[in-house]
Amino acid sequence: MSDQQPEGHKTTWDSATADEAVEKKDYQSAISDYTRIISSGHVDAQLLLKRSRCYFHLEDYEKAYSDAAAAHDLDTSDVDICVAGGRAASKLGRFHDSFRFYQSGLKLDKHSTEISGDLKQLQALILKEQATHYEDAKEPTYSAVKFCCQDVYPGDGELFKLEKEILAKKYGISDPAPVSKGNASRGEEAGKHFELALRYKAGGNTDACLEQCNRAILLDPAMFVFKQLRGSVYVEKGDHQKALADLCAIPKQARTKDVWKYGGQIFEKLKLPVMAEFWFRKATKLSEPGDDEAAFAFQRIRVHRLYDPLTAEFPVEVDFRQFGRAIFATEDIHKSEPCFSDNAAVVSETFVKREVTVKGCHHCVMSMLTAEQYFGKDLEEMEEGLKTFVNDHWPRVDPVTCKRCHREIYCSDACRDEAWEMYHQVICPSLSPERSKLYDIADKQGYVQDSDGDWSEPWDGHYSPLVLVQIWAAIVVQVKKLMKEKQLSSPTTEIWAIAKAPFRRFIAYGSLDAAKRMSSMVDLFKKIFADCGDGVSYDITDAEFNGRYYQATCNLQSFGSYVTPYHQFFHRLPETEDIRAFRLLKYVSKRCPDAPFAGLFPLQCCLNHSCDNNVEVSDGRGPNGRPGVRVTAKRDIKKGEELFTTYIDTTMPRRLRRAWLYKSFNFWCQCQRCQFEGDDSSSCTNCGAKADEGRRFPGCGKCHKAWYCSVACQKKAWKLGHKAICTQPHSEILKEVGVN
Repeated sequence: MSDQQPEGHKTTWDSATADEAVEKKDYQSAISDYTRIISSGHVDAQLLLKRSRCYFHLEDYEKAYSDAAAAHDLDTSDVDICVAGGRAASKLGRFHDSFRFYQSGLKLDKHSTEISGDLKQLQALILKEQATHYEDAKEPTYSAVKFCCQDVYPGDGELFKLEKEILAKKYGISDPAPVSKGNASRGEEAGKHFELALRYKAGGNTDACLEQCNRAILLDPAMFVFKQLRGSVYVEKGDHQKALADLCAIPKQARTKDVWKYGGQIFEKLKLPVMAEFWFRKATKLSEPGDDEAAFAFQRIRVHRLYDPLTAEFPVEVDFRQFGRAIFATEDIHKSEPCFSDNAAVVSETFVKREVTVKGCHHCVMSMLTAEQYFGKDLEEMEEGLKTFVNDHWPRVDPVTCKRCHREIYCSDACRDEAWEMYHQVICPSLSPERSKLYDIADKQGYVQDSDGDWSEPWDGHYSPLVLVQIWAAIVVQVKKLMKEKQLSSPTTEIWAIAKAPFRRFIAYGSLDAAKRMSSMVDLFKKIFADCGDGVSYDITDAEFNGRYYQATCNLQSFGSYVTPYHQFFHRLPETEDIRAFRLLKYVSKRCPDAPFAGLFPLQCCLNHSCDNNVEVSDGRGPNGRPGVRVTAKRDIKKGEELFTTYIDTTMPRRLRRAWLYKSFNFWCQCQRCQFEGDDSSSCTNCGAKADEGRRFPGCGKCHKAWYCSVACQKKAWKLGHKAICTQPHSEILKEVGVN
C-alpha cells in the first residue's frame, strides 16, 4: 500500500508544529506540515489519520476519506482510524464503505459509544434519504424485461436457417405462397361462418369452431383472420403441426401480434428456440405499451438457451420472471443438500486486508498457505523434532510467477500457461508502462501517492480493476482466435459479438456515471487496449466502461480455495502413524487464514435476494474440479420453489434492510420477512392501521419485529406467513448500537 519503514526502523519525524496548528484550528497549515513530513518518506498511519481529520474539518471529504483508508491499510488495529474513515465515507454518501469502517471498529471495541452513536446517525441518514421514496415505492413497480434487449445473438443466422430446414423437412411447412382473393359473394358467406366460429370458441366448443373455420377458409382463403382463428384453436388443442401450417400460411405483413405470439409458443414447444425468439420479437414490436407477455416469453427462451447447459447436472433451472432471472428447484432438495456448484469466468484478489497475507493462485485461486503462515511464532517455539515433523509433512508449496512480469503468481506451470493463453498475454505488465501502472494501482487497492505525499483514489471500486481488464483481455484473446480460424487480418462485427457472448450472462444495473467519476482510469484502460497486438484494438468507451463496471459491481462473489495445504496436512496426519502428530493438536485451534478472491459466477449470479434466504453460498469444488462456489439448501426446498440468497446483513430491522437494498440495488424488498415484519409499533403490521397519538400497538412476544392493532390481525398474520419467519431478536452487535 505504501513505502513502509523497514522492520526495526525507528521513526524520527516530529509533528509538533503541525499538532500545534491543529490546536489553533489552523487546519490548512497543519495539512502543509503533515504533507511535508509524509512526502519526505515518513508514511505513518497516525500522520495520515491526523491529516485526514484536518481535511474533514475543511470539508474536503474526498481527501479525508483517502487518508483514512490509507491509514487503515497500514494499521487495522486503530479504532480512531475506523471512525475517521466511517465519518468521511458517510459525508460522501458512500454508506457501504462507512458501514464497513464502523464494523471494523466494532470488532476492535464492540462497546465503543463513539461508533454506536455514529452508526445510529448513519442509519438515520439512510432512512432520511429514502423517506421521500419510501411510501411511493412500497409496491413493486420494477419490470426486468424493460432492461433486457432482444438483439440477435451471434451465429443465430445459421441456426435460423437450420431450424427452417427442420420445419420444412419434419413438418412440411415453408414460407407462404401467394393467395388469390375470393369473390365478394363468397366472402359474405364466409363471414357468417366466421361469426359462428367465434361464438363456438367463446362457448368452449372447439370442434364446432374448427368446422366453421374450415368452411370460411374454403369460401375465402385470402381472409387470413380465418386462418388465425383456426390456428389459435389448434394451439389450444395441442395440434402444433396444423397450427403452424395455418399461422405460417399468413403473409408476414398480415400477421398480427397474436399470430406472432402463437407461433412463438409453438416453436418453443417444438424446441426451435431461434425461430421462437424471431416470432416473439415480432410480437413484442406489435404489442401495446404495458403488454409485456411476448417480451417475457422472448426473455424466458433466451435465458434457457444461456443457462440450460450450466444446470444440466443439477436439480435446478434458470427462468425469467418479473424481477429478471431466477433459479428454481426442479426437484425436492432437502436441508444441507447441494443445489449446484459454479466456476468463475473471471477472478481477482480482493481488497480485504488480512493479518496474515496468504497467496492464492491468480488463475485457479488454489491456496498456497505455508506452515510458517499457519503456525506463526508457534513454529519457531516448537521443539526441534516437532518442527521437523511439520516441515517434512506440510504439503510442498512451490508458487511460480509469470516468466515476463513476475507479478502474477500461480500454483503450477499449467495454471501459468493457461492464464497466458486465456487473458494474461494481453495485459501482462511487461508489455507496456500503462499495464505496469495498472498493476501498481491494483496492488495499492485503488490508491496512488504523488510526490507531495498526497493520496488519491483513481479507482473507486470495492474490487480490483483487474476484474475488468480480465474481461476485456479474454474477449480480445477470443477475437484473435476467431480471426486466425477465419484467416482474417481484422475482426468483423460478428467476431466481436461472438467473443463478447459469454459475458451476456452478467446483467448490470447502475444509475451513476462511473466513467465520469473515474475518468483517469478510463484513460488508462483506453491506452492499454488501444493496441492488443495482431491488428486488434478494443475501444474502451465510457459506455463500455460503465457496462463492465456495473457487471462486476452487481455480480461479484467473494470466495476462496475449498481445500488448503492446512486441510491436506491434517488429513494426512493419521497416515503417518507418528506419535508427534498428537502433540500438534494444541497448535490447531487457530482459524486457517485464507487467500480471498472475488469472481464472476454465471450461475450463482442468477440467485435473487430474500431476507429469509433458503440457500447459502460457500467455497467449494466447481464443476471443473477447481475452487469455486457451492450453493447448499439452508432448509428443505420444494420442487418449483425459487432459490434465494441474501445481498445484505439480514439481522437489521426491516426499514433499514429495505433502505439499504433500495440504496444499493434499486428495489424495495418484497420477501416474506419484509411482508410480515413491521417497522415500529406505531402501525399495525397486518392491516396498516395507525395507532392513536401517544399509543403503541403490542408486538409479537417472540421476535418483537411485528405489531398488531388486534388479536384478530395477529392471528391472521400468523397464518398468512408470520409463523414462517418469526425468529429471535436482533444480533448482539445491533443491540450494542441501540437498534430496536
